[in-house]
Formats: sequence, C-alpha cells, structure tokens
Amino acid sequence: MYHPAHHNHQFLLRCAYARGRILINLDEEVAMSELTPAEKEEIIRRRGLRSDGDKQKHQMGNLEIHHKDRNPQNNDPANLRVLTKKEHQELHKGAGR
Repeated sequence: MYHPAHHNHQFLLRCAYARGRILINLDEEVAMSELTPAEKEEIIRRRGLRSDGDKQKHQMGNLEIHHKDRNPQNNDPANLRVLTKKEHQELHKGAGR
C-alpha cells in the first residue's frame, strides 16, 4: 500500500548520497546526530579513500573524518574532511584539542 511518508523516506534514502557527498537535514534526527562508524566508512569510500590533507589514497583503517567546526553533530559535507589518523591527530594537537 502506498503511503506518502514511506515513499518520501525511501526517496530520501536513495538520494542520501549524491556526487560523493552526504546530504544533510533530511530530517531532524539525521541532521543532529553523530555519524555512525558505517556512515564514516561510506563517506571515506565515496571520497575515494583519499586524504584531503595529502591527497593520497590510503587504507580505510588509516582514515578518519574531521569536523572543521569541531562539532561532531554538524555533518554538512562542507564541514567534513577525510584525514589520515596522523594528520587528524596533528591538527587537533596544533589546535590544543
């Protein structure tokens, strides 16, 4: 049976990834929650397993998601960077966090 809310939810799920970026504000719950490990892996995969720091390809286990504004609930694609563990650690060390 067709239900508009169900259809809309299915459509949003299919469109959640576009051009290698996660869309945000699909609904309040998604927009205001931290990324799950599976979501982090999907972002990294969609960005070609490449660090935004050195632009090189790395193994999944060596890459992490960095939130530019340091807010782990702000998952706007423009706020996310894929960095190696070392790059991420150095970035936070240099910022005193």
